Amino acid sequence: MQPHNALMLRAWLGDGSQFTRANSALRSRLTELASFIEADDPTASPPQLAAVLADPVEKHLKPHLIEEGVHAEILEFVQQAEPLLDSLAYLAKGRALARYREELRASAQQRLAAAGKLTFDELIERVHRALKPGGSELANRLFEAWPVAMVDEFQDTDALQYTILDRIYRDRDGAHRGRLIMIGDPKQAIYRFRGGDIDAYLEASAGASSKLTLDTNFRSSRHLIAAFNEFYARAGELLSSNPAHQIVYQAVKPSGRGDDEPYRVNGEICEMPLQFHYWDGQDVPQDAPARVSLALEACANQIVELLSGAHSIGGKPVQPGDIAVLLPTNPQIIALRDLLNKRDVPCVSSAKSSVFGSDCARELRIMLYAAMHPRDQGAVRAALATRLGGKTFDQLRELRDQPDAWQREASAFAQLDSLWQKRGVLAVVQQVTSDARARLFAGGDSERVLTDLRHIGELLQARSDQLTGREQLLTWLGEQCDEEGDEAGDAADDMQLRIESDAKRVRLMTLHASKGLEFPIVLLPLMWANKQNNKDTISVLHDTETHQRVVDFGAEAKQRYQQEGQDERFRLLYVALTRARYACHVYALDPTRPSSGRSEKPDSDPHRPPLDSMIEQLLKSGDSPDTMEHVLWSSGAWPWPKAKHQPVDAGVLAERIALNEPPATPFEFKYSFSALAKGGKPGSLEERAASDEAVLEDADVELAEDALDAELRETIFSSEHPVTEVEQPQLQWLAQIAGADFGNALHAIFEHRAIGRPMAEQHALVRRQLLEEGVSLGDIPIDELVPHLADRVQATLDTPLLPERDPALTLGALPATALRAEMEFNFVLGEVSLRRLREVCDFVPGTSMHSLRGLMNGKIDLVFEHGGRFHVLDYKSNRLDNGAEPRNYGYVSSYAPAQLEPVMDHAHYRFQALLYTVAIDRYLRQRLPHYQRDMHLGETIYLFVRATGIAPDTAPLAGIWAHRFDNALIDAVDAVFATEAREAA
Repeated sequence: MQPHNALMLRAWLGDGSQFTRANSALRSRLTELASFIEADDPTASPPQLAAVLADPVEKHLKPHLIEEGVHAEILEFVQQAEPLLDSLAYLAKGRALARYREELRASAQQRLAAAGKLTFDELIERVHRALKPGGSELANRLFEAWPVAMVDEFQDTDALQYTILDRIYRDRDGAHRGRLIMIGDPKQAIYRFRGGDIDAYLEASAGASSKLTLDTNFRSSRHLIAAFNEFYARAGELLSSNPAHQIVYQAVKPSGRGDDEPYRVNGEICEMPLQFHYWDGQDVPQDAPARVSLALEACANQIVELLSGAHSIGGKPVQPGDIAVLLPTNPQIIALRDLLNKRDVPCVSSAKSSVFGSDCARELRIMLYAAMHPRDQGAVRAALATRLGGKTFDQLRELRDQPDAWQREASAFAQLDSLWQKRGVLAVVQQVTSDARARLFAGGDSERVLTDLRHIGELLQARSDQLTGREQLLTWLGEQCDEEGDEAGDAADDMQLRIESDAKRVRLMTLHASKGLEFPIVLLPLMWANKQNNKDTISVLHDTETHQRVVDFGAEAKQRYQQEGQDERFRLLYVALTRARYACHVYALDPTRPSSGRSEKPDSDPHRPPLDSMIEQLLKSGDSPDTMEHVLWSSGAWPWPKAKHQPVDAGVLAERIALNEPPATPFEFKYSFSALAKGGKPGSLEERAASDEAVLEDADVELAEDALDAELRETIFSSEHPVTEVEQPQLQWLAQIAGADFGNALHAIFEHRAIGRPMAEQHALVRRQLLEEGVSLGDIPIDELVPHLADRVQATLDTPLLPERDPALTLGALPATALRAEMEFNFVLGEVSLRRLREVCDFVPGTSMHSLRGLMNGKIDLVFEHGGRFHVLDYKSNRLDNGAEPRNYGYVSSYAPAQLEPVMDHAHYRFQALLYTVAIDRYLRQRLPHYQRDMHLGETIYLFVRATGIAPDTAPLAGIWAHRFDNALIDAVDAVFATEAREAA
């Protein structure tokens, strides 16, 4: 559009006398169009012309001008400009959305980086970026590790995931290599809203070198498979209303499953197990919500009829656990659950409603307030009036004239107050539940209430650990109870209603949640209501050039997106039908019904439910639906009368007795060496590598002064290497740096070093670890410390670990395949008596506890294999002094083997070494065939890195503590740790 077009519009508009009204919409839009052309701003929003162009011209222009035809040229120009303006509008919108997307991604990445987190989506994107087209080193490494891959549920993939796999299993020339097996069923691709891309699956299928097809159904019975085949043959095998669609239903063969346990109705084998309950329009409500309510009522009534005893599977009456109802939304599940509860039908739902939305949560809130205020008569009366309190109005009124009785009630709440302060809120909830269980079992929802009370008690106990007082806890409980919208499915995972019990119940779940599952009998009461989601308005489509899903605009894109949405609902209908093993009941309505009470027109493709489209085709097929051989077609209003469920095999119902709560078992904790060395207190936080070194740093180990005399020194060092004790400058210089941060940095350097490369080439690693751990450097510049520390690590790597037995054994000479850094272990502690442990081991750390129960956890700095023997190694960065005043950390003799013995005992490192030895011994027994401890278990070695290798000629053993524990000690300690927990009486 050029400037002269704007001049033409301005000239024609003139004073506006040609319009029927001064505020004519056509005049306003043409004025906006002239201004838009004159502005020549690509970021400006163009005027919307579609609505005025759809109006008859007589609505806007005076009759004599229409007869003279003076408007023809202008309107022709405007009609030609309208699609171009739409494109410009979409372009501007697309640019804005792209900008917003990048801003949101950048913001999200910043937040994740600040929190130290990485999402699954980001992991996939990073791997995709790293796997370059045409081959890459990463692709080769992954292929070498997994030359064969089998990917299940491949129909739910997306373009990025498929591209990752495709690049791994192709060589640099693009030829297939290895074996990539993609298992999927395009008829079950129903997760577009989660990013699933059916087009990516179809592209992968088209590029596969070979295909195998499963032509036998192993889920459903013979008669039901025949019914599915017949229904799709009559109603259309194409899973779409678009004739060009690729995905079709293919007839399958039965496996014979269920032949020995047939489904019977009134004693006769049901040969028409796919049943359509078609209400053909007579008396159907015009309002859509009313139709939904009616269908759910009919469904609840039909379930009662299915449980009446007339239906059986394998000779046994159909039970609630044999039935599943699949529905489009969570609110519909909740509505049906309430209807079934009124009919005494046991059911369990997958609806994500909050436990705090229940009545028992609000009553428990009142009870807890009264427990915290036992002298508040109003609070106590309110609590007694609840179902948990159990008092009627008359009983409460009588209490006013019975001081002694009232005092007993108030005292009970005072006892709850004391219990809360001593044992926590969970104990109070358990006591309240126990006191009320007889009353709770008088109702039909007793299991639901008991489950909710226990659940709420656990949530309150967990929350109480994060709050400072009981008032705050009750405030938080009130906020949860007052929260709205839990029925919309937005309750947090830990607050969602739990399943009441493991008893067999009617299962209520969404259509999507049922994928991959199977049920003997399936009811589908609302497939006729599963139409287009009006909130799904952003067209995200597969782009054939980029092979990605992208946002697109325009009428054509919108139409395609809506069609793809209906195609997926066709597949969802297929998934729902085929969940059934023996029978499936489908409710249907006249496809020509009005879409709602506000419209007389029916929905049309692609907006309407796929079931309507198939029913319409079935009705037009020529043959009457009731002539099908394996499909039962019943017309008319849904016929089942309202009734309550009476279990057919229960006879006279036995009295329901509430069981007592099981005795409380001791708490189970997670223990580690560091926790035990500090007094036995278990901890939930993950401990860092050098956390145990703080034990020694805080202890200020005193070494005996006579440890420095010549006689002891002679026993410490080899006679082949006489020692003259002088201060070692490296030790003294490094002594000003200490603490757990330094220890963690040193551990990280050993863990992440490039094996086989000298440390002189790894200064960047040393610097990074010092900075990341926040090591306090004192007066030492980091540029001076880095090369010094690298030399110290290198000397440790070059030092013989067992010079007397194997002089060639050094860390630096071991290959990567022989090393396992930071090897974590966990083993169960049934009920370990510390008294018994001290009887077999005399160096167990002191603690106030009497027993351990839970999990023993630890991380071994290094496990390495050499000559067929497996050794445990631990690094220590502790400073050791000479025991004199003022302290001097510069003597090598402080790290002599004999001097390390009291250090190992004082800091309980000897027990740590034993604990690690027991753990690796257990591991080798489980994993190494023909394991023999004497042959395969080596020494436990502790390296005090400050001195290891610092004086190889004069003190070759400095900083090295090596020991192999006696087999009898290992067996005895292992046996104590293996003690099983005593069962609660």
